[in-house]
Amino acid sequence: MDSSAHYGMAGDFGAEITGIIGDQQAALLAHGCISEGEMKVTYGTGTFMLVNSGQNLHTIRGILSTVAWSIDSRRTFALEGSILSSGSVIEWLKSMGLWSEEIGEETSLFFVPAFAGLGSPYWDQRARGTIIGITQYTDRTHITRAVLESIAYMVRDIAEQMAVKVRISEIKADGGMTGNEFLMKFQADIMGVPVLVPHAREMTSRGAAIAAAIGRGDMSLEDIPALEYERYDPE
Repeated sequence: MDSSAHYGMAGDFGAEITGIIGDQQAALLAHGCISEGEMKVTYGTGTFMLVNSGQNLHTIRGILSTVAWSIDSRRTFALEGSILSSGSVIEWLKSMGLWSEEIGEETSLFFVPAFAGLGSPYWDQRARGTIIGITQYTDRTHITRAVLESIAYMVRDIAEQMAVKVRISEIKADGGMTGNEFLMKFQADIMGVPVLVPHAREMTSRGAAIAAAIGRGDMSLEDIPALEYERYDPE
């Protein structure tokens, strides 16, 4: 069945179920990424990227191919990449007393956030977290910067693989880590594309509601309300 369709009633609530959609796909829909090449990145405990590939089911080494949604019997596909540890690394930094609200200057310090192995595009479960380039002058501000940069670099690794098949012109971002302005600006700089952060942050529930509204006939894909975004342009 379609993602937007009549699935039955919700038990004692008496509510009609008219939409069923995966969480990352829901976020893609919530951003209004309904055209090929439109991408969203959710920066949470892990970081998850989806780019709309239209009616094209692409195969790329290290990247997942998935169905974004099916509406009006028309199936839309997506490419998906997963970073297994990102926000969880920041929580670890805080628990160890290594997090800093101040971002240090650029150094030769590098961090690999492989706390649970590496996801896309490497898929190496044996990989482990690594920090390289420590000197006697390294402090918390430098470690914090290296961790934030590592997340942005891994997003770029995935995007570069996706770009083999789909042209990416901007990133629509959501999730708790989008509140970090350094990360959003650094992401835009190393990707060379704008990063857009919505004022409304709960994209998954918004996308599920949109799918249900389409299923009820209250709106169409083209009627999805536009969001207001804060824009980070690359330098």
